[in-house]
Amino acid sequence: MKTPYRGALLCLPLTNALFLDSYLSGVRRLYSRQISFPTAPNFTFPIPTGTPASDPNPQPSPPPQGPPTPQATLDPEVPPGGSGGVCGGSPNGCWGRFDITTDAETAFPNTGKIVDYTFEVKNTTCAPDGVPKPCLLINNQLPGPTVFINWGDTARITVINSLQDNGQATYCHPKSRSKVLICQQDGVNGVTECPLAPGKTRVYTWQATQHGTYWYHSHHSSQYGDGVWGAIIVNGPHAAGYDVDLGPITISEVYHNVGSQGQDTITMTQGANVSIPDNILFNGTNLNFAGGGRHFQVNVQRNQRYLMRFINTGVDNFYQVGIADNHQLQVVSIDGQAIVPYTTTWVKLGVGQRVNVVVTANAGGQRGRDGSYWIRAVPQPCVFNRNDGKGNLANGIFSYTGAEADIPDGLPRSQMSPIVEGCYDEALDQVQPIPPKSVDTTAFKLTQVPVSSPFQVTSVTGGRVFRWVIGSSTMVANWEQPIISRLSQKNPNFQASDNLIEVDGSSKFAFWYVQNQSPSNSPCDSRLHMHGNTLRILASGNGTWNQDIRSLNFANPMRRDTFMLPAGGYAVMAFETSSPGAWILHCHISWHASEGLVTNALVRRKDIVVSPEQLQTIQSQCKDWTQYFETERKYNVIGSGL
Repeated sequence: MKTPYRGALLCLPLTNALFLDSYLSGVRRLYSRQISFPTAPNFTFPIPTGTPASDPNPQPSPPPQGPPTPQATLDPEVPPGGSGGVCGGSPNGCWGRFDITTDAETAFPNTGKIVDYTFEVKNTTCAPDGVPKPCLLINNQLPGPTVFINWGDTARITVINSLQDNGQATYCHPKSRSKVLICQQDGVNGVTECPLAPGKTRVYTWQATQHGTYWYHSHHSSQYGDGVWGAIIVNGPHAAGYDVDLGPITISEVYHNVGSQGQDTITMTQGANVSIPDNILFNGTNLNFAGGGRHFQVNVQRNQRYLMRFINTGVDNFYQVGIADNHQLQVVSIDGQAIVPYTTTWVKLGVGQRVNVVVTANAGGQRGRDGSYWIRAVPQPCVFNRNDGKGNLANGIFSYTGAEADIPDGLPRSQMSPIVEGCYDEALDQVQPIPPKSVDTTAFKLTQVPVSSPFQVTSVTGGRVFRWVIGSSTMVANWEQPIISRLSQKNPNFQASDNLIEVDGSSKFAFWYVQNQSPSNSPCDSRLHMHGNTLRILASGNGTWNQDIRSLNFANPMRRDTFMLPAGGYAVMAFETSSPGAWILHCHISWHASEGLVTNALVRRKDIVVSPEQLQTIQSQCKDWTQYFETERKYNVIGSGL
């Protein structure tokens, strides 16, 4: 087992460095080179034969938190399907002319329905696994309220910051193809807005043009790790039939003795002295090792098919998730992207990633009868947790209706399914997105985006902190002058700390080669997530890429928004340049993002539209924040602010 570490000390082959601002300035356009590319080959793609099974029970069973699934009528111009043209839940036959093969990046229903939610964020004390600790919760819930909407609906979310001494910015993981509004609604302080000051309110509005499983969270200084997060379910068609939607099943960590923002500071300043998570939470709950708390449990009926939406809402850990005694998981989507189903006993889940599976309750039973089975989230070798997920206590429970209680404690006696451990995503050739889409290689030009080993610098407060460089700089968010508002100025005065990479949109796709320069035997892996875009993962692996263009998969590559970048490893990815905006690519390990592992893709700068009304909203929020931060703040910022 590696030394406990999630910060920056053990992978430090460099000498200490001063602040990078002393020699980096302005917008950096990274080194690019033209590479010739042979004509993209034609390809065939296996789509499941026949029509996917419709759901016998289309109304999903909501999790303990969150309202029932709303009903939405399809656009009257779209021939309605299903019963009366109403789509409740996700039956594959009720989406009119749209189905699982529809390219949701170019076509989607327009229901005309607005679904409202109100989130109030407060300081409180909670005990997710029976151990009281300070928390920041939305509507006093952990997880926060689940947003249930239908494909084509518009979500309108009012956020009220009732925190005592913290700003707030809420980011929603759904991707939308609205070219004008979505960047301004992205919810990233220092990029699309200023933080929301205590006592203030902000309304976020976006249309659910892509269906699937997503989540939202605060993007302000590791704040979400203390509870400011929740799931988003956009009902739509699926790649396989199911009978019951069990709703989101979130998996996260909990620290008993320090909040995530405090842990963030420890990691930035001390590196190897980082605390280890005390437990794993399933939908915000678990049993602790002293016997307090409670298990997360789902009750199932034999031979029914259950849709389970696993989401890693943690700040650090990488898991493999499975159900004991070799229950088969039929994987139907990854990061909201439908795929040709495949079957496995374990799915991989890094921070920010989502995996939908269909599980048939057909286990052989225990001692000749139905029973209960552990739902396990096993932390992988690149991370640390006091709960290794392999024991017979602090796990979730998958319980068959009518199962007799196991003696003497009523807990499952199931056996852990065999597992091959490792910190890596699903094999690229195993994941085949639906619908199949190739990558246009016209004007192929590769931008190199190196990720440095972390190193120490002097902070604004005079102390020593750890930093990462991605691209050409380390990011420090300008909370008082976000990037989007500066674009409206004749001289935006961008700084090295904005860490911008210009994407001019001269070709349909931008191609980035991301190389992790940390030693392969160090725990310096990253879970990289890009806002506002669907990434095409053309290649990935350990070591360095061989620069052979023929090794890249341009014919229906894996599509997702969050991917694993192993220590010493690489990824070659592509994303469309059709969405103007400032879109961050960042590590979803919260400590790494705070240490500056964030860059901004400034896509088609000339086409970014900030209306007078939008600019007024941004400026008003910034004025409130500046007044608060200069007169009432109770903390110093030593990290990136993200």
